[in-house]
Amino acid sequence: MSDKYSTYDAAYLIGALSPEDRRDYEQHLIGCPDCRTALGQISGVPGLLTRMPDIDTLTSDDVPPVPESLLPRLLDAVERRRRRRRWLAAVGGIAAAACLALALVVGLGPQPPAAQLAATPTSSAISAASGPLTASAQLTERAWGTQIKLQCMYSGAAAYPLGPYRLVIIDPSGSNQQIATWNVVPDKEAVVEASTSLTSDQISTLEVRTASNIVVLTLTP
Repeated sequence: MSDKYSTYDAAYLIGALSPEDRRDYEQHLIGCPDCRTALGQISGVPGLLTRMPDIDTLTSDDVPPVPESLLPRLLDAVERRRRRRRWLAAVGGIAAAACLALALVVGLGPQPPAAQLAATPTSSAISAASGPLTASAQLTERAWGTQIKLQCMYSGAAAYPLGPYRLVIIDPSGSNQQIATWNVVPDKEAVVEASTSLTSDQISTLEVRTASNIVVLTLTP
């Protein structure tokens, strides 16, 4: 409620506002629920006033003296009502802020470890050696299949061809799937990362082959 309009309600009801102030107050009422409530609380006053006898027919003996404390009591009652409205508005704001803070605390509170949110991927390691080649592979299960990391070393003193090598996986049915290729560098370890839609249980063997499809190394999970 605006302080400017806080005293307009009674004057508006008895028609004591100027035309300009009346229009201004009516426009303000559209967007101020507090002022509308305050106006509604005293809207019955004009009706009560109409029930009073005509002042012209009253004699001085008919009109009781107005207690000197009446006006201060009325003003005090109005002020108490306004303070109560302000207090209720403040309490409502505090309650809303408390609810928001609680929601933030709950939302930002301790979260369960990632291991509880999703199963930790399982990994298995295999290794093999054949002539100049030594290799190890790590198979990690993922939701979409299997991630494979192959580490392969080629001895430069061997007679194996130095052309590109291929990593092929064989499933239980004997079907094969090439998942990676790389060039051999003598006496240097090659780290090859690949993936497949097959699960680790569906992989029977991993084979390192030459470009001419000669199997030079086999790894069995």
